[in-house]
Amino acid sequence: MNVLSLLCTAFALTTALRCQRYLTGLTAAAAGRLAAAGLLLACLAISLRFLPNGIPGAGPVSAVHYVTAVMMLVPGIAILGSRRPGHRAWPWFVLLPMVLVLCWPVLSHVVSERPEIPVEVPAPACLGFLLVLMMGAGNYLGTSLTSAAAAASFGILCFALPATEWISWPGDGWVLLGSMNLTVAALLTEERLSLVARQADDRQLWCDFRDIYGMVWARRAMDRINQFSDRERWPVIMTLDGFRPRHLPDPSDDTPQIPDRASRMLRWVLARFADEAFFRRYEQDHPTKTDTDAP
Repeated sequence: MNVLSLLCTAFALTTALRCQRYLTGLTAAAAGRLAAAGLLLACLAISLRFLPNGIPGAGPVSAVHYVTAVMMLVPGIAILGSRRPGHRAWPWFVLLPMVLVLCWPVLSHVVSERPEIPVEVPAPACLGFLLVLMMGAGNYLGTSLTSAAAAASFGILCFALPATEWISWPGDGWVLLGSMNLTVAALLTEERLSLVARQADDRQLWCDFRDIYGMVWARRAMDRINQFSDRERWPVIMTLDGFRPRHLPDPSDDTPQIPDRASRMLRWVLARFADEAFFRRYEQDHPTKTDTDAP
């Protein structure tokens, strides 16, 4: 069972590494690297189960699995702080304190208890873990990565459950179930990211941004673009599915004619998240360069 868990997690790790090429030029690439690091730590945690009984002990093994689950929470929260220029401070002022707070009960247990005693994370710490898990996964509800986020969340939860007060069953089955769900999540993510920049138009650019960064940033960017739309009286407004005519009752009846100004402003707003090289992948229909100085 442990061999199958290790193989599944290793496959998820290689898939996560392949996904990095689709995030080139995006601040989200940092979250992708953190996801790969979490899966690497999961492989190391599973490898501890191959050691002889009593080495290093049930306490450290269960502690490593819980810390692994905490580290796999980090990418979902990292994406929430991925807008420039604050993305450089986010790891130090948000991610690092979050990891320390969630891991503190485990660290204190390992230091104070005997190594043969398994870790049991108290209920308050578990509730904090669940809150962070829902924050990261909830950001992708309504995007093309909804299923991937659900599978990843369940996989992370399976890694953490054996170290909680709520579950007293052996951990091998939970680890295998978690590894399988992480593999499914990695494959679904790669399938979606492989479609990035499939078409060179504004709708593809917007949908790629929405699915990579989630609903939190999509709504904030949408509101910002619509501020310019209202002020300048564009014939289109931005929605979660892209531009649509402002006064058309049924948007599916017509394809909106997007003004050049709207296209430039879309790229200007998203420039906080992407480099010029990323936008060039969408420039077949929009040969003008991103106006990073406007307005």
